[in-house]
Formats: sequence, structure tokens, C-alpha cells
Amino acid sequence: MPRTKQPRVPKKKVKLELFSLHGHIHDQPINYTELLTFMAGLALTACTEVTGDCFVRVRVTADQEGVFRFSAYTGSVDKTFLVLDLQDGTEEERGLEDGKLVVRKTVGLIDTARREAVVQLVHHGVQAYQLAQLLERIARRAAPEQYAELSLELVPIAGITFLAELERFVRIQSATIRLVRPNYDWEEYGATLQALGQDSNARNLEISASANRNGSLARND
Repeated sequence: MPRTKQPRVPKKKVKLELFSLHGHIHDQPINYTELLTFMAGLALTACTEVTGDCFVRVRVTADQEGVFRFSAYTGSVDKTFLVLDLQDGTEEERGLEDGKLVVRKTVGLIDTARREAVVQLVHHGVQAYQLAQLLERIARRAAPEQYAELSLELVPIAGITFLAELERFVRIQSATIRLVRPNYDWEEYGATLQALGQDSNARNLEISASANRNGSLARND
């Protein structure tokens, strides 16, 4: 019988981050299932970008109804790399076979019903904000008649320890909040921000607050 290839088991701890999905076409929320199903059917070449010597690719696959897996890769198209021998300090230049690259891989899941994404944190790999930009650009190129005005954001969801960590501060002298246009538009943030976001047709808003020199911002308001 042929041997079954076993999935690779991680040999170190993996950090996962949770994000909410916010996307629009013009001023309308997008159908995430439709978008990701479309991207899952694209050829690898359509999901690849090469800028200078930088290679990046994202591959989307349907996992189950409303849930999609993705793998994102980044690396250099340079075929040679330098190997340092730590014992004697000698250097050796090595090359790769044609059609192969050394890359870093980032994986995750997107749940379209919950409008949430779980993204592995990989240092020097594809980050969540880069993933959103990459998906946006790929869709725009592949179907400009449908997605030319697509905007897509992955917004971090605060962990359960966030409020407890705030309580550890004796003083908070300044804070900046970046607000992303919600799926159901700016009215989710109240009348003042709704007017500002809608009137300016903003994709994002930033709000900053500073305390008096010896004062502190209110931690709970």
C-alpha cells in the first residue's frame, strides 16, 4: 500500500491572532463567501506578486461551508544564498534549483459567517494587514469589473486581558485609536463619527487624545 503523507507537526509554539473582517465595494458591504470562493478558483499565477526581488503569494482553499483556509508565502527570488559555518567561520554560497524558492509561510482561517479571521503570527512573514492588502489587489486585478472598488481590512480583536492590562497603568497621557469603516457603515460609531466618516467618504478614521502635563486620561471612558 502507498504510504500516506502525514501533516507536518509544529515543533515550537505558534502564536495566533484574531481579526474582524471589514470590506466594502463602493459604499456596500461585500459578500465574503462569494469573494473567497472566487479567489479559491484562481490560478497560482494570479495569486502571486513579484516586486523587485520580493516574492509573495496567497492561496485560498475552501475548508467547509463558510470557512476558508489560506497559506501566504513571502521570500526572495534570488537563487543564491550564503551559508555561514558557526564553528570555523567559513562561508559557502549555495544555489537553488529552478522553480524553487526559500520562503516563510503564514497560515490561517477565515470564517465568513462570523466575519473573523485567525492569522498565524510569523516574524518576517506575511502580516495580517499585508494579507488584506494582497487579497484586495488580487481580486481587483482578476475581476476589475466586479472588484475594482474593493476595500478590505483585517482589524485586531482585543484579547481578554486587554482591560486588565490597562488597569496596571498609573497614568495614561495619550492614546490614539484607528477606526476602520464597519461592515454596516459608520453609524455603528455614533452620530458624531457617522457624520464625519460618511461626509468625508473615509476608509479609516484616527482619533487622538492627550492629557494635561501632570494628568491622566480616564482609563474606563
